Amino acid sequence: MASVRAGCAALSAAAREACAAFHCHWRVERGEDDVPVVHEFWRHHEAGVYAPSPEQPTHTGKLTTDVPFPVDIDLRTRIEL
Repeated sequence: MASVRAGCAALSAAAREACAAFHCHWRVERGEDDVPVVHEFWRHHEAGVYAPSPEQPTHTGKLTTDVPFPVDIDLRTRIEL
C-alpha cells in the first residue's frame, strides 16, 4: 500500500482522489444570479476515473442525492449577500 500512496503523490488532485478510492465528489460553482451549481461525479471503478453521475450530473436550485449520504439542500438559500 505504501508504494501505491507514493505513486499517488505525483498525480494531479483529481487523480490523487481516484487513487485514494474516493467513490464520489462534488464540484460547486457559482451559477447565474450567484446561486450555487453542484456537479456530481462518481468514480468509474473499471476505468479508475471520475465521470458525471449517471443519475443527475448537475444540480441547480436544489441538491438532492443519496451519494455519499442523503442530502436535500435548497441551493438558493446558500447565497451570500
